Amino acid sequence: MATLQPVFNAIGVLRDYLVAIRPLPLAAAIGCQLVKVGCTSRAWRNVLAASYPAANVRWRSIYAAYLAGAGINAIFPARLGDLARLIVARKSVPRSTYATVLSSTFVLTIVDTVVAICLFTWAVSYDVLPGLDVLRSLPGVDFRWFIAHGRLTAGLALGLVAAIAVLSLVARARLRDLSAHVAQGFLILRTPTHYLRKVVPWQVAGWGLRLATVWFSLGAFGIEQTVHNTLAVQATATLATLAPISPGGIG
Repeated sequence: MATLQPVFNAIGVLRDYLVAIRPLPLAAAIGCQLVKVGCTSRAWRNVLAASYPAANVRWRSIYAAYLAGAGINAIFPARLGDLARLIVARKSVPRSTYATVLSSTFVLTIVDTVVAICLFTWAVSYDVLPGLDVLRSLPGVDFRWFIAHGRLTAGLALGLVAAIAVLSLVARARLRDLSAHVAQGFLILRTPTHYLRKVVPWQVAGWGLRLATVWFSLGAFGIEQTVHNTLAVQATATLATLAPISPGGIG
């Protein structure tokens, strides 16, 4: 029985912690998060609709894809939810291709990258994150083995170049088709006014709701609700998901 005492203590601490959570701010945070996903998925739906003007791109299907991806990312590592989101979205758009659906997500990274840069600049200027002096202590890539084995390294490099050249010749037709499908995902950018009206406002609203989610979450867990704390939490969460940047995956 004594060996189980630490387990009982941990359960008691968890129970006390859960009881201390304030339900109303938590409910508000969950509501803001759901609406935020709705705004982000609406922006992506509009990008896909521009890529496939003849198709009936239903917003609720893209919203479901976002919710499925977020749920899987919360449970499984390696951001498998992003893959699930692409699969669901591709099946939701008639006669779509994975190349177009994937490239369309990069349209959303334009606003996300601008906001992430602003958050990073703010975080560094207010010492929320470690300064640039920390980079000196980070481990670097060791190239000594490649230098010591120069002939082998040169041979591997030439072999890689030759393989790429052969594959390019063999798959030239396929690459042309692939590039056309990739370009299709960026069609909305050919009409900037359409992009500014149909995508940017939804993404800006999504970021506002993202900050509101953090604000109410702070209140739910008894942490002081300030603009500084809200931005600090969001900056940390955003920078943690920037490798690589994924649409909607940020936050």
